[in-house]
Amino acid sequence: MATPCPIKGGEASDDLLFSVDVFLGGACGASTWRKDIAIPLLRANGITYWNPQVDDWHPGLLVEENFHKETANILLFIVDGTTRGVASMIETAEYLARGREVVLVMQDLADPTLIEDNNDEIKPYAIRGSELNDLNRCRKFLADLTNRMGHPVHDTVEGAIRSIPAIIEKIRAKEAAGETKEAAEAEKDAAAAEAARLKLKESTDAGSDLFVPDLVARGSGSARSTPCPAARRIHDRALSER
Repeated sequence: MATPCPIKGGEASDDLLFSVDVFLGGACGASTWRKDIAIPLLRANGITYWNPQVDDWHPGLLVEENFHKETANILLFIVDGTTRGVASMIETAEYLARGREVVLVMQDLADPTLIEDNNDEIKPYAIRGSELNDLNRCRKFLADLTNRMGHPVHDTVEGAIRSIPAIIEKIRAKEAAGETKEAAEAEKDAAAAEAARLKLKESTDAGSDLFVPDLVARGSGSARSTPCPAARRIHDRALSER
């Protein structure tokens, strides 16, 4: 199991840019679910993470944020009941469409929901009526889409974090199986190449030459034979060993 990530948001330097297990996505603002719930649970399970929420955010942090968003094994998105969450919902849909591993927490907005948004003239702003209905409808559509694509949707941050270790184990097992398959294929290719080399050596010892069909001529309706470059190299090497 990976060790806890020693970096948080913009505190990382360039030499600490390495892939993590979980990117903590979703709205930042005044939300505290990352430091209060997610990070303690991730650390307790030895799971690495990247936290984009910092006190002094500036555009220069986008390079690190985008790096970890693109390379993390799991993208955790929280669309809770304290924000409109429109940008987070669009971002979640994008990564689902790209085939990324997404874990989603979805919470409806209460009627009314008071929010502090710098874009609103009235503070606090009360989300109610048709706006609230539209935002909750978007939440339902995204939750349905996420489920149909085989990704979990949770009601709480705690539930989402507890599901992550099992997902990481599946990712590790899949990676290990892929490496084993690649190694087996490489071994098979090496054995085939050695068998071809020995066969070529036998043919050269017998004084024969090797030609293969030239498929380039197939379009003209004729078939001619020319030396295969790869076979020719092995052929020449075998001759030099005689």
